[in-house]
Amino acid sequence: MLKRWTVSPLQDCDSINNRLNAVEELVNNKNLRKDIQKRLIGLPDIERILTKIYTYSVRTKSKFFWIDAQAMHRLDEFYGLVETLKEIIQML
Repeated sequence: MLKRWTVSPLQDCDSINNRLNAVEELVNNKNLRKDIQKRLIGLPDIERILTKIYTYSVRTKSKFFWIDAQAMHRLDEFYGLVETLKEIIQML
């Protein structure tokens, strides 16, 4: 994410100010920061899970749908990812 933000920085003034306000809020509100940190520790690495799911789908070039143990594991990771995103939305 840091790489993406560096390569494609925000250009809209409102978006930049919103991000700065969010950072300022986290800097000034220690309790909020600690609460968010505590919640984030339990969440999986979303980008890593998406990469695993994508890599698996690219490697399986068969034209039929076959659910093996590996595919089931990736689906479980995907469903976990969806739940994680729901939690993040609630936190926001």
